[in-house]
Amino acid sequence: MAIGTGRIQTGGYDPQDPILSTLTHFIPTTTRSTKHLVRAVIAGNVLPPTPFHRPVTFFSDAPRWARSPAVAVGVAVGSALLLAIAVYALGVEFASQFSETVTVDNPAYPGDQFCEINDGSFPSGPEGHDPCDEPATVERDPGPMVREAFNEVAVYAFIGWMLAWAVGAILLHVGAKVADGVADMSDTFAIAAWSGVPSAVATLPTVAVIAYALRSEDLTLEDPETTQAAIEAALASVEPILLVLAVVGTTWQAAVWYGGLRGLHDLDRQKAGVVAAVFWVITLLMSV
Repeated sequence: MAIGTGRIQTGGYDPQDPILSTLTHFIPTTTRSTKHLVRAVIAGNVLPPTPFHRPVTFFSDAPRWARSPAVAVGVAVGSALLLAIAVYALGVEFASQFSETVTVDNPAYPGDQFCEINDGSFPSGPEGHDPCDEPATVERDPGPMVREAFNEVAVYAFIGWMLAWAVGAILLHVGAKVADGVADMSDTFAIAAWSGVPSAVATLPTVAVIAYALRSEDLTLEDPETTQAAIEAALASVEPILLVLAVVGTTWQAAVWYGGLRGLHDLDRQKAGVVAAVFWVITLLMSV
């Protein structure tokens, strides 16, 4: 029986695909292309397969370039740079929250013990200036010091990411081989590199949330305990959001692992799912 003029007949209902057939059931027969588009959108077939969208399909017929060691290194370096940039940006924002100057040792002052021993008898500095005449301490804007500290963290984050990629790829390869995977090590390194992109992308909203939480805090290095307590309280207020972001990023990453294990290592659904799930749990526990 027809559902109104120009509608698709009820005979088009497919019990094997009830959602698609029900939605397309009410699309006018004069818009066949629209019907096919709806089916494609729901099935996720509009965009071509990539490592991040329909990864099983992508890795099952992955082009040679996507599996090459050079591309794997490039993708890993790009992800590491994205993480380092995110840490740097957080440092810039975090440094802006320190409004008061801080008292620090003057690097131009040689020290009380040195000055007492020499008592002006050692050669003077440039233009006859005695460095012991310099004040022992000076006032400094904490912003540049905080940014410098975050710059160092950004470098360590980059190095740590690259090490994590290498170690993670080796462990993933071991897990795949235990499950009877067939791909070689270079393929597994490619899977690990592509899987790092979702995690790196997830750091961007994570940094944004942390920066937002700290924006209203007035911090000072003169009272570290109070500053630490303020930071902990601010982060606790957005902890549920950070947890959600960690779960989303890790789950997306696990989907790439699953696709690579299915497509390149030729594992069945159960084995690929188990290996990906184990790494999902480990990665999530390390990120929270």
